[in-house]
Amino acid sequence: MHELSVAMALVEQVRECMEREKFASVRQVTVSVGALSGVDGRALAFCFPLAIEGTPVAGAELIVEELPVRLRCMACGTESEAVEPCLLYCGSCASGQVEIIAGNDLILRSLEVT
Repeated sequence: MHELSVAMALVEQVRECMEREKFASVRQVTVSVGALSGVDGRALAFCFPLAIEGTPVAGAELIVEELPVRLRCMACGTESEAVEPCLLYCGSCASGQVEIIAGNDLILRSLEVT
């Protein structure tokens, strides 16, 4: 389960933010997880309490926002959401000539701090 290492890297990023910005504590961490990121949001949420234990981030809540796959059609220019992450075709003209424009990201969106 690589989500534990992802959670630990996330905690390190938050800890560095706390140190740099002089935050006393973090109440909430919000991340966006793309459907093609290779990270299971539920597994990440399960691992997060283990990763924060004994760190300055201890006690923080993790909010995981699932991001759909967004596509841009090279044939007609339409932007659409993939019906399923593995079915990559244009929602307008059904062309398979698409570019992934979102959904493969893992983003630290926000911190609620004190």
